[in-house]
Parts: sequence; structure tokens; C-alpha cells
Amino acid sequence: MAFVVEMARGRPDEPGFETSGISTFSWDKLLELAREHGWHPAGCTYAHGFGEPPEPHWDQATDYKWEEWGYAKRIDAEDARNLAAALHRAIAAGITARTPFLMSDSRVDPGIITNARKLAEFCERGEFLFAVDD
Repeated sequence: MAFVVEMARGRPDEPGFETSGISTFSWDKLLELAREHGWHPAGCTYAHGFGEPPEPHWDQATDYKWEEWGYAKRIDAEDARNLAAALHRAIAAGITARTPFLMSDSRVDPGIITNARKLAEFCERGEFLFAVDD
């Protein structure tokens, strides 16, 4: 069973609603790659109306980890665009399917470049929520 970081922008009943998703493995590796290419994470917050935050307040800054089952997190527009810019820098620097992001001891993730572009394009459009699903 694969776990997916699902991302959503807007509300399902309104124009402009969009979703996207990437594997939790790719999410972790792409955030790492973005940091290596100049992204300075601003932190995200828990999203109102999507479960209760673990401790103690909704507006408490949190990390980008997906492991907190049942909690959606919000990445603001500026941070999302900065993440996109860093991923574009990584792509321009030459990440390829051969970039050594190992899925196991012997397999390289062949979709890393595709997922980097996918996440960057989603982030360019600004603020979004993310949560994990299976």
C-alpha cells in the first residue's frame, strides 16, 4: 500500500478548486532537495476544520511532515512559491531520474524529475492544504 500526500487548493464547490498528490517518499525527498537549492521553509499551520490539532493552538507553526494522520496543514502562498522556485533551481541544476534518491538499496525513484515539476507547478499557484491518505 502506498501513501500519498494529497494537496488541495480552494473548496470543492467553488471554481478554481484543484488537487494533486505525490507519494510520501517523493514529498520527503523533494522538500529535502528544495532546501538544498535555497528554500527556507517558513513553517505551516494546521488547517481549520480538518481535525483538531495535536497541541495546543491552530495557529501554532508546525513542520511539513505528513505523519500526523488526520491533520491537514496549510502552506501559505509565499512559502509555496519559494518552494516552487527552489524546485525549479534544482531541475535547472540537472536533477534527473538518476539522482540518487533510493527507494530501497537498489532502486532509484524514476519519477523524481516528473514529481519535482508537478509539485513546483502546483506550488506556483499559491497557498494550499496537504494531508496524507492511502
